[in-house]
Amino acid sequence: MNQKRKIRRVIPLTILSLLAVVLAAPSSLFAAELPVETENLKGAIEQKARQLEEVTKQLQQVQGELSDVTVQGKTLKAEVNRIDETVKKVNLNIKVSEITIDKLGLEVRSLQDEISDKERSVDFKREAVSQLLQAYQQRERESLLLTFLSGETLSEGLLEVQNISDFNDGLLREVNDLRALKQDLVDQLDEVSGKKQSVEQESVNLKAKKSIAQDQLTNRQHLLVETKNKEENYKKIVSDLEKQQQSISDEISDIEEKLRAEYGNEGVPLARPGVLSKPVKSGILTQLYGRTKDAAKLYKSGFHNGIDYGVSVGTPIYAAEDGVVFSAAYNGARIQYGRYILIKHANGLLTLYAHLSKQSVKNGDKVTRGEVIGYSGNTGYVVGRGHLHFVVYYEPESCELTRNGRSECVQLKNIGAAPAVPVGVTLDPMDYL
Repeated sequence: MNQKRKIRRVIPLTILSLLAVVLAAPSSLFAAELPVETENLKGAIEQKARQLEEVTKQLQQVQGELSDVTVQGKTLKAEVNRIDETVKKVNLNIKVSEITIDKLGLEVRSLQDEISDKERSVDFKREAVSQLLQAYQQRERESLLLTFLSGETLSEGLLEVQNISDFNDGLLREVNDLRALKQDLVDQLDEVSGKKQSVEQESVNLKAKKSIAQDQLTNRQHLLVETKNKEENYKKIVSDLEKQQQSISDEISDIEEKLRAEYGNEGVPLARPGVLSKPVKSGILTQLYGRTKDAAKLYKSGFHNGIDYGVSVGTPIYAAEDGVVFSAAYNGARIQYGRYILIKHANGLLTLYAHLSKQSVKNGDKVTRGEVIGYSGNTGYVVGRGHLHFVVYYEPESCELTRNGRSECVQLKNIGAAPAVPVGVTLDPMDYL
């Protein structure tokens, strides 16, 4: 009879011991299921990373060539070469997008494999915990005192009680491991979601860049037709455009100077970092706000009403804050702001994004902070390399509304024969970025 009791007591402990051994190594059991696929994916991802690095080097080289072309002077040949180099650079950017999409796709597959592994581990842990709970409930039917007294000797009773304590600790560990596995699973699912969104956005960028490359080639053809491929025709066109542009720039400067003098600092939003986010993820500041050296050469007032970011054609441009598109328009290939977007924000500020190659929004659209609204270019009056011209306007409360309900402080104004351009009370963007 005593021997049977010993066997009955030993069997559950043996089962629990085996469970503990199995539970201690679920990850190693499952990790062996997908080694070949995982290694292949890792190798493919590394290969795409190397391709990206190589194309990036080519881009840097083309950027240098484009810089050389830019300083050659205002000749028809230089302008054609500049367009050709721009197309070459946009095509390299297309290649970057294609490789990035492939790389992100491989990373998504790799993460999905890891998620499948985690899901199996979670199921395994959940089943093991369930079995442990069932065993625990069975042992709970006996009181601790009865368990202690069931041993034939004092040491055997104490050992039985210690086994139950160890069992409870083991159960707690498994529950905690299960929670950790589930959290890892949630984190990886979030990462996959982010990667998929990146793929979708990069696909949109890819389509835009292909369209931009085609537009550049079309502009090249129009230029040759317009000038009849003759240098003297090109010089006359450039001279006429420069005179027209200078007149527009001077009038804008005069209007904005008067508005600044009239409204001063009235109701200006508190200057602090982070009110607006940067409109580009990368790019070098090439000109600041105010009375800069370049502005002294270009404008009668000597005043630059925004800041410039040196970015390559086709770079995504982001909304600096939530708002509504006040105007998405086109001044012309070589007039003032070219393709631009003007967004009105709830905090009394408006932001202008100029010289774009492509717009992704239209008048009246609601946009969110960080949303892609267009792509950089060199449309409008651009001296030197293409860039993003970023302006911040504000509307003092005392500004009266015009008949169409728009503020007199920020308005779209027709100057000469050119299409309407934005004018208004400007602020230094660096105070709010």
